[in-house]
Amino acid sequence: MMTKVNKIQAARSDFEGFNSTLHRPVGGRAFVSPTLYRVGLPFLSHSTEGIIFPYELTEWNYELSVGVPTTDLPISSLVDVYFKEVEGPAVYKTTRERVSPPDELLFKIPPSDLKQFEGKKLTISYNVHLDDDSTASLELPVRVTTRLTYDKPVVEGLENGDIIVGNYPDGLDVELQPIKNIAFPSIVALSWVVMTVIDDVYTILYSTIQRYDASPEAKYVMRVPKEAYTGWPKEAYAICGGSVDFAPHDPNLPTWGTGGHKIRFI
Repeated sequence: MMTKVNKIQAARSDFEGFNSTLHRPVGGRAFVSPTLYRVGLPFLSHSTEGIIFPYELTEWNYELSVGVPTTDLPISSLVDVYFKEVEGPAVYKTTRERVSPPDELLFKIPPSDLKQFEGKKLTISYNVHLDDDSTASLELPVRVTTRLTYDKPVVEGLENGDIIVGNYPDGLDVELQPIKNIAFPSIVALSWVVMTVIDDVYTILYSTIQRYDASPEAKYVMRVPKEAYTGWPKEAYAICGGSVDFAPHDPNLPTWGTGGHKIRFI
């Protein structure tokens, strides 16, 4: 027989758009929320958006897992993890695993299984099963982004990989067209790096980067000064590219490239 469960409203959440509810047995104590990991590094929550999970990560082959602390769990209990869309029917549930205190219980999640949550807010929680009783943990808010649509940045004067430096005595522009579906808190960046090879070692001679607050309607323009493409050794070249930082607050999350160019100076 299941223990009677009350559904109570949790303390007001800072995560806008997440209707946080908490299930706990009468007289019981709630279990803490799980942790979401990418290659062993935890995702960090934004102060208002929760965890930002880029849709593009669903197409990478890497280790994604959910960690459940087991220190306070009964040794004979079983645990499963539950992904649930906040305002819709999409769900994902793991098989049950037996706890082994004091080690954290890790559930490996195929990244492609999260494609169904594209553009949605969801919560991740776990259920602790003991005999005929089941208790749900606190919820971890997550937002899966919508797949980005973008083009390579356009470099003024670039033809067949070459720039005639004498045609641009006062600098040139690099322009990235609007990135469809980009959203707060993402940051867009344009970069220009001049490199060469010295004694079989790649060496950076010059670099500049400019960052912009993201908007799906915005064009991003970087002015490249003359010194960025003038006066370099013949074998030097530039790499110019765009990138998106989906979660600037989370140093564990890599940026996503929007394409670029290798540029020769003539």
